[in-house]
Amino acid sequence: MAGGTVGAQTSLWVWDGVTARPQLTRDYALMIDQKVGARMEGGLFKVQQKRSFRTFFSCGECEERQTDWLVRLTPDGIEDLGEKSAVPELDAVDELFYRVINHKSAADVAAPAAVEAAKALVECARRDVSDQVWKKFPSLGMMGDWSVTRNKNAEDLCLELDNGGTNIFKLRPVGEGFFITSVTKTDSCSRHSRDSSARL
Repeated sequence: MAGGTVGAQTSLWVWDGVTARPQLTRDYALMIDQKVGARMEGGLFKVQQKRSFRTFFSCGECEERQTDWLVRLTPDGIEDLGEKSAVPELDAVDELFYRVINHKSAADVAAPAAVEAAKALVECARRDVSDQVWKKFPSLGMMGDWSVTRNKNAEDLCLELDNGGTNIFKLRPVGEGFFITSVTKTDSCSRHSRDSSARL
């Protein structure tokens, strides 16, 4: 029941007319039934993999921090473009909690009221475990349901966390990421609309 995350490897080769020559090889983890895998999109080869968040986690049979490994394929060769997050909304919340847990300034990632709300959630989660456990593994617990609702100039991320309850994080796009403007409690994410970026 706790399984479902496995290791995989993708390798890219070039045929030179005589033999296949290895160019790039990557080992990674994935959830065996994740919705997106390796695929070609235009001139890019994309491999979606399962990474980890720093302040919450998923079950083995769930998707977690999904990222794409990007490789540009051209007649002249192969170019490794690195990774790109497929869940930047969750990354923004993870960054806020990480800053709060480690007593770092979060002024550039969240509004003052959102930072205070995050501090309250972290303190609540901290009270649920011993000092020894928190020191080794400070966490808001396992993530449950989540969804993203896009508005004209903002997004609402609804996220359920075992040790943080269910909250709506209002996000304002900034560059390639997000700035969190508010954090409010809610009963459930099921009543919020889900789009293609929200995956379990």
